Amino acid sequence: MYKFVRAAMPQLCKFPKVRAFSSEFDAGSRTLYRGERSVNNVTLLGRVGSDAEARGSADRPVSTFTLATSEKYISPSGETTESVEWHRIAVFRPGLREAVLAIAKKGNRLYVSGKLKYSLYTKANGEVQRGINIIANDIIVVDWKRGLEEEESEDEHEEDQEERT
Repeated sequence: MYKFVRAAMPQLCKFPKVRAFSSEFDAGSRTLYRGERSVNNVTLLGRVGSDAEARGSADRPVSTFTLATSEKYISPSGETTESVEWHRIAVFRPGLREAVLAIAKKGNRLYVSGKLKYSLYTKANGEVQRGINIIANDIIVVDWKRGLEEEESEDEHEEDQEERT
């Protein structure tokens, strides 16, 4: 397979939309790309498990929250079983970081895209633990479970109070 791709690359690069990603490929006098490409991309659709909170330092502020994704399947015995996975989401992007504090409320359904980040940290008892976070690049609200409905009811309550006076 590799020999086929290597042989086909000069022909593929004649088309304007095709790009070469191999470090060995040389299109005539110009190299299209040096080095290998890789992808670290995560897409999640789930419900917020805990309200977002602001953390970090003044130099490196971050908003964090948890997101639950679930999968339903039928076991061999015929029972419907639901498996839930919990994900830690961290938002560093300015603007999005502040918006998350308002939209990531427990129960809201969010679409999150970002990348995986692995880290090591030391617990209070001295044990070294491995952490996995999703560093969010984009967040879309799919369903408001809480927050927007509360604001609407508060606005209606205030309007009722104004009408009575």
